Amino acid sequence: MADEWHRGEYVIGTDPARLDIAMIHEYLSSSAYWAMGRPLEVVRRSIENSLPFGAYKGPVQIGFARVVTDYATFAWLADVFVLPEFQGQGLGTASMKSISATSWFRPRYSGRSCRKVCPRKSS
Repeated sequence: MADEWHRGEYVIGTDPARLDIAMIHEYLSSSAYWAMGRPLEVVRRSIENSLPFGAYKGPVQIGFARVVTDYATFAWLADVFVLPEFQGQGLGTASMKSISATSWFRPRYSGRSCRKVCPRKSS
């Protein structure tokens, strides 16, 4: 079942059928330094094997993130972006909050954070 969150006129959701794969590929392969030149088929496969999140303004996708996970003990955030013309409006932060609020994430990772497992720097 897809999860969905609303932030004013924006929606963040996990429905893979709603993703604009062409837009995601275009951004990743031409604007994201970590994915320059990534082929369309690789983008498709990476999304199919992850939990994808799309950010939308109406029917238009304006952002993306995906979580690579075993749904038990491990979650890795990848390929996060908001199109430049929509940056600076808190959509990246809203996306991260949405990811941590998903129905699969909360029961497994609630209360866990880097603060609890990563040592703090001494001052």
